[in-house]
Amino acid sequence: MTPDEDLEYEKHITFYRSMGLLSGQNEQDTHFYFEAQENHALSVIDALGDLQIEIVSIGQKLEMGDAYYHLVFGAGRRSRMIWGAVRQLHGLIPPNRTEPLLHDDAFEAARALNDIYIHARGILDNYAWALIFLFGEGVTAKLHQNDASLFGRKFLSLEILSDFHKITTKYAAWNRELKERRDPVAHRIPLSVPPAMFDEDDQSRYREITDLYNAAQRQFFESIQNRLPQSEIESASAEVEAINDLLQRIGKFVPLIIHDPNDGGVRIYPTVPQDIGMLVKLVRALNRRINERLAA
Repeated sequence: MTPDEDLEYEKHITFYRSMGLLSGQNEQDTHFYFEAQENHALSVIDALGDLQIEIVSIGQKLEMGDAYYHLVFGAGRRSRMIWGAVRQLHGLIPPNRTEPLLHDDAFEAARALNDIYIHARGILDNYAWALIFLFGEGVTAKLHQNDASLFGRKFLSLEILSDFHKITTKYAAWNRELKERRDPVAHRIPLSVPPAMFDEDDQSRYREITDLYNAAQRQFFESIQNRLPQSEIESASAEVEAINDLLQRIGKFVPLIIHDPNDGGVRIYPTVPQDIGMLVKLVRALNRRINERLAA
């Protein structure tokens, strides 16, 4: 099992710092920051792979019922979805990527990001309900559906779950940050990944290639309208595709998460692995306490 400390980025960057490898010069240090981000991401991916098994193993101790459904079919399935989404995101966007993303890949990366944050919050809600059904006898009728939140005021007022509140309190600041990323996804604007960033030269080149692309498209449509031989139509189509490929390779990729275009962005690394690493740590702590109470 991946140790809890390996799920935090600070552990990985501290290693390079303690070795005296960080000079304080951005260009010289970039390689080591990328290495720390990569090792951190891989640690989180490994831990996620084990998390579903851990959750399901608790479910096997329970009778079929509401708690079982929230753990196994809720949190268990969500952990698997997050694992797949983080792996996909990392495969498309390793920490040191600078080559522009193809538009299809940018779409897939954005979809993975949205899956990660929606299901991360969903796991927290599944655990809130599971704890209520397992140990909150008599309180389910008093709670509105929206009150079943691990960090919600009414949930935290349940004395019967005070031992779990001691665990979640340590993650309150992280939960607020996670909420900032997730809530716009669910209620306002989905997360996106810009395929490339342009400087002035890139912008000029993009305009030039766009003109070529528009001209190639006109030629392609004219070849169809004029019923030219199939070979000429295919040649015109290939020219459009080739120029479109050129357009998608202009600029430099920067791994950013974007919400509102007017608000700037947040770096994917170490933010996403750190968020999910903290989720894994919290779920592990909750699982340990669940097992202790079930065994009592």
